[in-house]
Amino acid sequence: MSNPSIDRTMYTNDSRFEKLREQGISYETFKNNESYYLQQLSSTSVHDLYNKGKVMYEKYTNLYNQSNNLFIQLKNKQQKNLVKYNELLQNYVNQVNGDESKITSTQKNSAARESGYTVDLIRSTNNAESMASIYLDGRRNAVSMQRMGLAQSVFEDIT
Repeated sequence: MSNPSIDRTMYTNDSRFEKLREQGISYETFKNNESYYLQQLSSTSVHDLYNKGKVMYEKYTNLYNQSNNLFIQLKNKQQKNLVKYNELLQNYVNQVNGDESKITSTQKNSAARESGYTVDLIRSTNNAESMASIYLDGRRNAVSMQRMGLAQSVFEDIT
């Protein structure tokens, strides 16, 4: 059964038919065996979808593992530095007879610098967590792409 919406111009210019054109299949040959070639293109695109999803999954898994490891390292460093920061603040509190309100912003800044518990560390930790989350989403999208390829493949096998 011929599809009237696929004319010579579309066949010649549309990238979806590039594989057929590269194989030397003319428009006339395509039109005479249209259902066969459309099925062939559909099957190829399904396998491409699955394989692209597979490659994407591996890529995003590697990126996720790297960013998650960085996040864990930064989070551990942040927690360690926070303990040190709190100890330094407690020393300042003890120096002023336990009155926390007498700790100056200069002392707080000094404790932050000495302990390494800085805004940059907190920001870097949050950024690493965000990147890990983004790569995890990319991995989920890759799994969805693979599933779509498999589902279409099963559907085509039935028809």
